[in-house]
Amino acid sequence: MSPIASGSPAARFPLAARLLAWWQSPRLWMLAASLITRGAGFVSSFVIARLSGAAALGVYAATVNTASSVVSPFTQVMTNNATLMASERGPGAGWRAASLANLIFSTAAAGLSVIVFASVYGGTLKGHDDLHLDTVWLLLAGACVILGQMVVAITTGLLNGIGSFLPAARITAGVAGLMLLAAYPVVATWRLPGAVGLLVFTSLTPAVLLLGLVAWRMREGGAGSAAPAGGAWPELFRRTVAGLPSVGATLVGATVAWTCTIYLVQRQHGPAGVGVVAVGLQWLTLMLMPATSWGGVALKGLLDARAQGPQQLRGARWRLIRRNIGITLAVGLAIAAASPLLSSAYGLGGSGLATLLCLNVGCAVVAGANNIHERLMLCLDRQWLWFAFSLVAFGVQLAFTWVFIGRGLAAVPLGTLSAGCTLWALSAAYVRAALPATEPNP
Repeated sequence: MSPIASGSPAARFPLAARLLAWWQSPRLWMLAASLITRGAGFVSSFVIARLSGAAALGVYAATVNTASSVVSPFTQVMTNNATLMASERGPGAGWRAASLANLIFSTAAAGLSVIVFASVYGGTLKGHDDLHLDTVWLLLAGACVILGQMVVAITTGLLNGIGSFLPAARITAGVAGLMLLAAYPVVATWRLPGAVGLLVFTSLTPAVLLLGLVAWRMREGGAGSAAPAGGAWPELFRRTVAGLPSVGATLVGATVAWTCTIYLVQRQHGPAGVGVVAVGLQWLTLMLMPATSWGGVALKGLLDARAQGPQQLRGARWRLIRRNIGITLAVGLAIAAASPLLSSAYGLGGSGLATLLCLNVGCAVVAGANNIHERLMLCLDRQWLWFAFSLVAFGVQLAFTWVFIGRGLAAVPLGTLSAGCTLWALSAAYVRAALPATEPNP
């Protein structure tokens, strides 16, 4: 017998019932939010390049990427902390205590990030009279990006921890959709200042809405058994210390990436070079989207295989690596084949963008394989070792780019590829030693 009664509305209107189920699906909204956000970034870069040129795109990309590189080392770890604390404490007083502690901590972290951005990185953001934009506005926009990303990360984690997945995804998707629709008319009317103003709006709006939602939930409370309200700060401190290896690796990686893709490029090739590299990085992110979106699934598969023994863990590792390489290579080759058309569409013909897109295929394939090794090292509780391997790889990338950037923009993806190959070689050697091909004799 069908679980749906024959006289029910779902049975009489199956299409409407299916659409309603999709509308209420957290997975669908989270995927939509990710895709629309990526799409908004692509459209904004495309419109700026077409209407204002590569130099304007370089200034815009330097602002966004510099701000993101400052805050990104903290957002993922703090989101995980907020999700775990909210999930374990449940709704009610325990959740309110966890929310308050995480929000205060994130505010302090955001303030520190803004200071770092303004004092260390801000000196490289140059205003341009011909673009009608002063450095002060660039610094303000970067501060808004930092604050917005931090608040969205924490509030999303707190809501996800109590099973409230839809609000954050819907708000993020809605604001990104507005940016998608407004990019062309705003940039066409106000050029680069309009793009920066739109960036400020789309950075702060979801943060304000989600902060208001969390404040409302804190005031209203929730149903269900509540854990004690005390102990939030010691727990938050403990989880933060435990996540320091991940923060350190991301921080070093973000600093090296900023140095190689913004500082060195701007010094040798000017803002136009930064714009071309930024477009290449966007398409590199697209190549990696399938592999990175499967990160949670891959981690769960490795954890399950570890419980069954080393043989199963080795098999799971290779299956996941082959899957990541296969889908990443397919997407990358499609983009590489279209690289001449993409370069022309952006108005960047002769800039070397097509070459960057082709070289990024190799970077993406290696990064997809390393994505599995990173999670495997987490399963083996070797986060500090992964951090050490990452430091060596980042050193190789920085040295390579520093030496060869004067010869052309191709040094950027080649430096990334050299780092990825170094990281793979080091981690693969350790994995072979930790998981030998044959079981030891009893």
